[in-house]
Amino acid sequence: MPGAPMALVTGDCSACCSSGAAFHYDCLAASYCSAECQNDDLAAHRRECSSFLLRAIVQKRQALARLKSIRSNDIDALRDILQAEAVSDR
Repeated sequence: MPGAPMALVTGDCSACCSSGAAFHYDCLAASYCSAECQNDDLAAHRRECSSFLLRAIVQKRQALARLKSIRSNDIDALRDILQAEAVSDR
């Protein structure tokens, strides 16, 4: 989850469309009336949100830079990086 939800009344809930939504993500593009609605909408929001996409791109570039810095005979380090990336993608 990007950051802790912050209180900001912005209108209708992005998940259930009720009025008085008061929770939003760092991007300010999604508002929610409750933590339950926020959690329910997280998967859809991740696919559409530029903050999530940008964070994923940065993480992939950092992983690529680490891979490029590994010597070809350092198989253990390569395995560790790949396992860490698999865990962070979940």
